[in-house]
Amino acid sequence: VLDAPVIWSIATIICICLFIGAMGKSAQVPLHVWLPDSMEGPTPISALIHAATMVTAGIFMVTRMSPLFELSQTALNFVLFIGATTAFFTGLIGIVQNDIKRVVAYFTLSQLGYMTVALGVSAYSAAVFHLMTHAFFKALLFLGAGSVIIAMHHEQDMRKMGGLRKYMPITFVTMWIGTLALVGTPFFSGFYSKDTIIEAAQHHAHVSHSWVATYGYWAVLGGVIVTSFYSFRLLFLTFHGKERFRDAHDDHAHAHGHDDHHADAHAVDAHAADAHHGDAHHDDHGHGHGPHEPHETPWVVTLPLILLAIPSIVIGFFGIGPMLYGTDWKGAHAEHAIPGQVHSFFTGIVDFYNPSRDTIGALAEEFHGPVAFALHGMMAPAFFLTVAGFLLA
Repeated sequence: VLDAPVIWSIATIICICLFIGAMGKSAQVPLHVWLPDSMEGPTPISALIHAATMVTAGIFMVTRMSPLFELSQTALNFVLFIGATTAFFTGLIGIVQNDIKRVVAYFTLSQLGYMTVALGVSAYSAAVFHLMTHAFFKALLFLGAGSVIIAMHHEQDMRKMGGLRKYMPITFVTMWIGTLALVGTPFFSGFYSKDTIIEAAQHHAHVSHSWVATYGYWAVLGGVIVTSFYSFRLLFLTFHGKERFRDAHDDHAHAHGHDDHHADAHAVDAHAADAHHGDAHHDDHGHGHGPHEPHETPWVVTLPLILLAIPSIVIGFFGIGPMLYGTDWKGAHAEHAIPGQVHSFFTGIVDFYNPSRDTIGALAEEFHGPVAFALHGMMAPAFFLTVAGFLLA
């Protein structure tokens, strides 16, 4: 019955309709505009729902329904096209953002595009692996952005920051770790999952010879340099360079003083009394900071940053073998009754196998351990594009 043309057309329609729902849930172009606007919520909530849970539900749904999607190459091409477009063009939008939380939101959009590309090339395990590594370093970046906002007295414009590294050393170091994982620096967690997706897209473009596959591969490569550029732009504007927050505070104080010039004497006296009370209260506590002097956030904020920085470094290195390729990555997968089949940690999630589109199996044939994978990645185009983005920033 499945060979009947009408069934295949129905499968295509069903898959595309299901994926349109996933597009809204996982913020794929053009249904992505809601996610940056949702950054108005508290930063810990953003870290939870935008890094690990809510927005990844669409990715997980398509992964679980992979047997259905494998029935329609048209649907998979549609998934690949949308994912590649999201990965590249949302990164372009992120370049011109100045709100630190909105920039991190566009980080999320771009990485969701990479996961969708993995789905479109039938590398479902790679999509889930990137979902997992992404949860750690993206939560780290969200909470790091929240730490900066607290230190800057709820200022979110990166143009009014700068030079914060000497005031916030823990936040500075941990956000650098999260950024290095995000851009795919070799030996960091994001490298292993992200580079696997890029190699899967390259393999798919090589074997399929379709324009969609070629577009998908070049779009994700373009997304690499774009992601690197606006990621390091965030770091440089926030933690390096001139302390622009002093100029912004002086301008605000001057404007405020000009507005108060025509105030009545009672208001001035009340303001002076409040200021005196506030200064006394501040001195009694002995903080030693000016009213707008940035400072490191309390341990309740910095401790989660440190805890998230650890898996952002190591989980990809120790996880890619057993979690993505299973115990078979050392060559044992060639002994299976079905050549190339890989039994990974995610086999319970992705329980479908199609010999004509075994992308993970093909990558497993070339995988020789995390160290060799990282050394190989240093010679790949994605690494040089990452360096180019760093230099441009």
